[in-house]
Amino acid sequence: MAKFSEGFLRGLRGSGQTGSPTDPALQRNDPYGSSNPLAKSVGGMFGMNMQTSPELANREMRDIDQTAPDALMQSLAVAAKYSTDPSKKMVILTKMSELKAAADQKAAALLVLQNKREALKTKALTLDLPDLQEEIDLAQEDDLVEISKELRQVERENLIRTQGAPARRAILKGVGIVDEDTIKSALKMSSEEFQKLIDGEDADVKFFQLPPTPGNQKPEVVALKVNKAGNVLDEKTGKWVTPSSLSLSQAPQVIRTFNEANKIMEAVGGVVKESIETTFANGAQAQASYDIANDGLELIRQGIITGAGADAIVGASKMAKLLSGNTFESADAVRTEQFVTNQLKEVVRFVKNFGSGAGITEKDVENATKGVGGSATMSEGAIVYLLEMSQDIARGMLKKRDKLTDVLVANGLDPVFRTVLDTVGGSDRAKKPKKKTAAEFLAEEQ
Repeated sequence: MAKFSEGFLRGLRGSGQTGSPTDPALQRNDPYGSSNPLAKSVGGMFGMNMQTSPELANREMRDIDQTAPDALMQSLAVAAKYSTDPSKKMVILTKMSELKAAADQKAAALLVLQNKREALKTKALTLDLPDLQEEIDLAQEDDLVEISKELRQVERENLIRTQGAPARRAILKGVGIVDEDTIKSALKMSSEEFQKLIDGEDADVKFFQLPPTPGNQKPEVVALKVNKAGNVLDEKTGKWVTPSSLSLSQAPQVIRTFNEANKIMEAVGGVVKESIETTFANGAQAQASYDIANDGLELIRQGIITGAGADAIVGASKMAKLLSGNTFESADAVRTEQFVTNQLKEVVRFVKNFGSGAGITEKDVENATKGVGGSATMSEGAIVYLLEMSQDIARGMLKKRDKLTDVLVANGLDPVFRTVLDTVGGSDRAKKPKKKTAAEFLAEEQ
C-alpha cells in the first residue's frame, strides 16, 4: 500500500500549506479544497471533503430557505465564509453590518407602531368603542392614522354634545383657526360642516413657492389648502398656520397664469366643477402617482420586487448574484427595500384620497391597500392590482386636467402660461422616460 507523508496530507487538507512538497501538481490556493482532479481523487481516497470554496458555498446556498425573513443575511454569511478575496469579503461584511442596522431600525419602528396601537386601543375604550380593538390590532401604520382621525372626530363630537360652543372654540383653537369671523360662523354649523371646516374639505387650493435651496435656484412650487382667513393647512401637523410660518411666499408667475386662465373660462362660459387651481393640483398628484405605479410595475417586470409588500426586498439569491457583479450595479439592498416600501405607501395614500371620486368602492380600496404599511406581506398579484388601480384613478384625473388645458389653449392661452400649467399640473413629468434599469431606480434614492 502506498504511503504518503504528513506534509502531503496537510497539503490536501489545506492546513496552511499550498500543496504537497512531493507533488507540485497537487498545489492549490483554495483553503477548503482543490479543483485539481488528481487532488480530488487522492483526497477522496482518505475520506477528505475536497470541494472548493465556490462548491461549498453553492451547496450551503441551496440549503437556505429563500422565503425565510433572514435569507439574505444567511446568504451573505455564506458568501463571507467562503470568500478568498479580502476586499470582497470586507464589502460583504460591511453589507451585513448595514443590514443588521436596518433590521434593528425596523424592529424599533415596529415597537413604536405597537405603542401607537396600544395608545389608540386605550382611547377607543375610553370613548366606549370596544369593537375597534381588533381593527386596531390588525391595522398598519397608514390605517392607524385614519383610525386616530376617527377617534379624534368622536372625541370632538362628544365634547360638542356635552359642552357646546366652548368645546367648538377649544377645537378650533387647537387646529389653529383663530379668526373671529370664522369662529362665529363655525359655532352655527352642523357637525358635518364643522368637520369639513377643520379638515379643509371646502377650502380653496392655492399655489405657493418655497425658498430656493442650495444648488437649485428655481423655487419649488407647492399646492396647499387655504381657508377664508388666509391660513394654509400644514399637512404634517393638521393645523392651520400662516404661510410665513412655513416660509411660503406667493408664486407671482403662477398667480398670473391662473388669473389669465380664469378670465378665459369666464369669457367662454366654461364650467369647471372644481376650481382651476384644484384641477391642476390634483393633476400633479395624479401624474406623480401614475409614474410611481409605472415604476413599480417595471421593477416587477425586472424581477426586483419579490412579492412582499411593506417588506419588499431583493431576493437572497438575487443579492448573492448582485454582489458577484452578475446583475445591476448597486449593492444596497436596504435602500431597495426602503425605496419600494415608500413608493407603495405613496400609492396607498393616493388611492385612499382619490379612489372614491373615481368610482372605486371602499371595499376595493380596502382590498387593494391591505398589507402595505406594516409587516404584512402581499403577493405580486396583489401589488400589481394596487398599482394598476392607482393608474386607473390617475388616468381619470389626468384626463380632466388635459381637457381643461385643451380648452384654455384653444381659447388663446399664452404659451408662457401653458408652460406654467404644465409644471404645476405635473404634465411635464409625463415627458420623462418611464423605463429605467434597476441601478437607475436606486440612483433616484441617493
